[in-house]
Parts: sequence; C-alpha cells; structure tokens
Amino acid sequence: MPMLYVTHSAEEMLRLADHLVLLRQGRVTAQGPPAEVLICGHGSAAADGPIGALFDGHVTALDRDFGLCSVNIGGIDLWLPDAGSAIGSSVRVLVSADQISLSRSPSRDGAALNALSCSITGIADDRHPALALVSLSCGQQMLVARVARRALADLGLRINSPAWAQVDRATILPVYSATGAAAPP
Repeated sequence: MPMLYVTHSAEEMLRLADHLVLLRQGRVTAQGPPAEVLICGHGSAAADGPIGALFDGHVTALDRDFGLCSVNIGGIDLWLPDAGSAIGSSVRVLVSADQISLSRSPSRDGAALNALSCSITGIADDRHPALALVSLSCGQQMLVARVARRALADLGLRINSPAWAQVDRATILPVYSATGAAAPP
C-alpha cells in the first residue's frame, strides 16, 4: 500500500524511501528512486542535501577483531564499520561524496580499506569553486566524489580517465520492511 511520509531527516529518508519527491518552496525539484536522486543531487535542487551514492546490498562477512563487515553491492565488496549486522542481512549503504578520494593507482599507502577501479564519466561544479563533483563508473555501480580541483589537475584526471576510488568509510543503514521492522536476511 503506497504511503506518503514527510521528513526533513536525510537519514530517515534514506532508510525508508523507495521513491523520493523533493520539494523546494512548494515545487517538485527532483523525484525518483533514492539512489538516482542522491547520485544526481549535484545536478539538481537535491544539492542542499546529501550527495553520494546509495546502494542496496547484503552483509557477506564479519571481522569482529576490527569491528568491520563486508557488504556486497552489485558484485563489489566493501569493508565498512559494522553496524551490528548479521551475515546475510540486507542493508543500504550510503557512500557520501566526501568519503571518497581519488588516485591513479590502487595504493595501499593510505588509510582507505577499499580501492575500486573506476572511470571518470563527468566533472561538475560544486558549491565552492575550489571543489568539483566527479562522477565515476565502477563496473555497474556509479559513485560521485567531492574532490579539490587542484588535486584533479595535479593527477591529470579528466573525463574518461581511469582512476581508483578509495572509500575509507560509509554509512550502513538497515533496510526496513513495510511493517517498519528490519528486513530479514
């Protein structure tokens, strides 16, 4: 049964929504599945909210020694801080544009646990002229990174350049069923 739910909480929206309708001053500024609205946020009125990528996935492994879980999102496994998930449980993963750095190689010299081979598909203006929003294709997944324009120039990165997206953390959100309970694995 369809339900209309109004919220000003981005986290609540990401946990519950199947379809978003964003309003500004009484006008629809963006609508669609959360993952599409969020990753396209830098090109629409959604830019005032979170910008990044939202994925549905499932927990495939736990590393209790370090408090991590591995989440598979469409063939990509990410090691992320565990939010108390069980192996096999369904989760949503929010990878904020601010949680990604770019490099030309999969360096293990940094603190990021995850390095994803990508191609740059777009570079757009951000809210500050020193920054750019970089759209990335990582296999079948799309990401967006907020990067200093100087870093892009120093690395020689431009549209169609190969790059490595280094994801150091992300937010894991449980997936809720229509009853409001966390969805079973």
